[in-house]
Formats: sequence, structure tokens, C-alpha cells
Amino acid sequence: MKKKMNKLMGILTGVLGLGLTHAVMSQQDDSEAVRAQGGTGFTINSLRIFEPTESTSYLEDGEVVPATRAQGGTGFKIRYRAVDADPNAIEGTLDEVELINVFKGPVVSLDPLQVFAVDSLTSSQTFLADGIQLNDLQLGDEVKVSGFVDQNSFMLMTRIERVDALTEWKLTGYVEGLFGNQFNINGQAVFFNAGMVSGCGAPLQNGDRVEVHADVQPGFVLGDTLTSTQSVECVEEQVTADVSSDIVILEGFIDGLLTGGDFVLAGQTIEVSGATRYIRGRPSDIQSLIKVEVEGDPIMGNGGIDADKIRFLEPRINLTLPVEPSDFVGNQFNVAGVTLTVTPQVTDPDGIISNGLTETTRIRFRGYDYGQGELYISRLQQQGGVDYDDVNVTGLVTEINQPSIAVFGVSIDTTTASFLDQGGLPISAAVFFASIELGAEVEVDGASLDPFTDEISGGTIQLLEMPETFVEPKGQNEEVVIGLGTLTSTPDLIFSDSFE
Repeated sequence: MKKKMNKLMGILTGVLGLGLTHAVMSQQDDSEAVRAQGGTGFTINSLRIFEPTESTSYLEDGEVVPATRAQGGTGFKIRYRAVDADPNAIEGTLDEVELINVFKGPVVSLDPLQVFAVDSLTSSQTFLADGIQLNDLQLGDEVKVSGFVDQNSFMLMTRIERVDALTEWKLTGYVEGLFGNQFNINGQAVFFNAGMVSGCGAPLQNGDRVEVHADVQPGFVLGDTLTSTQSVECVEEQVTADVSSDIVILEGFIDGLLTGGDFVLAGQTIEVSGATRYIRGRPSDIQSLIKVEVEGDPIMGNGGIDADKIRFLEPRINLTLPVEPSDFVGNQFNVAGVTLTVTPQVTDPDGIISNGLTETTRIRFRGYDYGQGELYISRLQQQGGVDYDDVNVTGLVTEINQPSIAVFGVSIDTTTASFLDQGGLPISAAVFFASIELGAEVEVDGASLDPFTDEISGGTIQLLEMPETFVEPKGQNEEVVIGLGTLTSTPDLIFSDSFE
């Protein structure tokens, strides 16, 4: 996978630049304004709201910080513990929250944006602290970056904060290319000696997840080796519970697939069953290197999670259709009226991107939707012979204008379509349109594509799932929630007066 990524970097420069543009646009977006507006509680993954109290503990990278720092922490990756939560784990009292910076260091590239020489991606959901825009950043600026790192040390940035000066640098990722006193984290070379290593239980080895702490290295630029290393610590992202009655919630990248639909997420085994619910996606969407949130019960003894729910925080998209050579430009596919952009994590077993398209090819795209027209590809694969009357689309409804709907922006004329309910039984168009709402998941099978207008029509359309809802629990809140997630909004600072 890593070798493939290196070959693609010339193509991928554009996607990262596109990420810069969208992240800047996000500062004016209404949904982002709501997301950052706050209230009285801390919102996690735009879903859970936990209220702080006078006894709530606040940390940043293990150090105690004031409540006001946490209240300005929108976009941070966090560890948290909540008590007195309801059984749905969406409301409760915040006991402790730790803000996590994955990088602390210098900007070494602007287009694409890189902090250290690490492949990274921003999106409309990347939060920019203190009202800055990405085009305000300059080479050499020091920043704190929060987000998530996959096994290739690809960085998905959820928060960027420019600071006047750092007292130390920090770099998080997976060791590769270890030889002698040097290893790489993605494209960043790091010099170390054995006496700096801790927490590994054995000599440092490829695949170890580490935090590198270093002194500020003046004049550092892209391509330099990090030689000011002070420590290399093996760390894990696992979320563990004290008792089996706790609720465990883990957000992260899928490391690998196991038998029976089980998988490894951020180094932690996730066990699924027939009762596991998949939200905004399907079991077939579980792939290595994609990000999900798992909610479930701890498996005491082995550190695993018995998954009750698996949420695709960025809705999954599936699209299968004929693609003409002219539809593939740079790092983007312009098909069915939408633009699908290649990510640094793309899986391309047929070499479509690296070899290019020389003839019309039926391709299945899988990826995710960040909203605002940001559609990213995580996997693409050839799918048999070209057939303009066998187009398949699965995703969330983004527009309803009977007789048309849009699914992640792909417009579908349903005039000649047939309809199925969630149980697979035939229903009328009137019943279908009365049943759906924005955010419902549908599957369109066997539709037709007009290659001249990019219009999709007909086929069989099935309602798969309505937007997630919660039943008001009975009785008192009493659950303990242990989690790793993203802080998507924070209390207004005015509320800090109550706790200072």
C-alpha cells in the first residue's frame, strides 16, 4: 500500500490542495457555524452532548489545562469519560476530557499542506482555530494539529491551531523503514538512539505506533531529517473499561479485516454479530483504512469491543457506472454530474489511476461524503462489461424534488422507477416519497445513464434505512461512557464563569 501511495503522490497533490480550498470555505458555511457555536455542553461527533460540572477534569496531552482552554477546543481529537449517561450514550455528565495534539511542529509545505513530511488531508470539517484561514499559513509557521492517523501514518486533520512558538515538537505515527538509528513516519525521517525508546516492551520495530518528542529544530524544511529527537514512546489508542457494564466508544481508522466480519480498529479487536447495527453504511463497506466509530460493550480480558453500533461518521457512497476516458482528469472523476476525488488512501487493485483509462470502463467507486459536494474515493475497481442500463447508486438522500431525488448529489429521475420498502416489498411512488426524508439511505439498482447528459433514471429504488433516531430511555441515567472521538462543538466561553 505504501509503495502504491508513493507512486500516486504526483496525482494526489491536487486533492490536498482541494482540501485547502474547502477548509477555507468551511469557515463561512452555516453548518460549520452551528457546529462551532456551542451551548452548555461538549458535543462529540455531532451526536453526544455531555455537560461539564465544577469537578470536570480538563487535560491537553496529559497536562492539566483550564476549562476555558477546553471550551475553545472544537475539532480536537479527545479521550473522554462521562458518567450518569443514558443507555443511548448521547447525554450525560462529563467527568474528564483530554485534548490530543497529534502533531506539534512546523508547516513545511502549503500545497499540499504538510506539517512535517507527512501525507495529510483537510476538508470542510477541518476546524481552524482563532478564525484563521489556511491561506494565512506560511512556511515555517508552528502549529498544533489534531486528528487521526492510519497505519500508513496518513493524517486526517480535524483541527489546526497556529501558535506563536512551541517549546517542543511532537509527531505521531507508525514506524517504517527502521534501519540503525533512523526510521520514517510516512515521509518524515527521524533520528534516534535506543536510550530514547520507552513503552515498547521490546526494541523498537517496524509497525510500532509511536509519539516522537523533539526539541525545536531551527531552519527545519521539507526533506530534513528530524535530528532533535528527545524521546520515542510506543503508545496505543485502545479504549479500555474498568467493568463490563461500561459503554465503550472508539473512533479511528480500520487497521485490518478479520474473519466473520470482525475487524481491528486502532489496534483494538471489534467483534460483530447479527445484532450489530450499521449506521449510514453496510457491512460490505467495512474496509481497511476507512474511519468509523464503534459503540459497544467491553470484552473483559482481551480488550476487544462487542459492537452494538458501527457508525460511518462520513456517509459512505457507492456508485457503479460506465466511465469514459474523458471523465478522468488529473486526480478526479467527473461522472453523473458529481466530482469524485482520489484520496491518499485509495485502494486501486486494477491500476485504474496509475495506468489511466484508454477506453470506456465500468467502474465501482466506494468512498465517503464530507458534504458540500466533497466526495472522496477510498476504493475503485473494474466491474465487468460496459452497460449504460445497469447503473447502481447507494448513499444518503441529499435532495427530494418529486419525481427526482439526489443521492450524495447524484440526481435520479424516478419517473420510470419501481420502489421497494425497507423489507424489500413493492410500494408505490407516493408511498416511497411519503416515507423518505433527507438523510435516508437508499439503493438504486439497474438504473440507466444517459452518457450525453449524465442523467440517471429508472431502475429499482429501495429504502434501506431512515436517519438514526433515539428512543427516550426510561429510568435514571446511570451509564459510564469511555471513549475516543472528535470534539465537534464546545460550550460558549460565557459558561466558564460557573466553573472558575
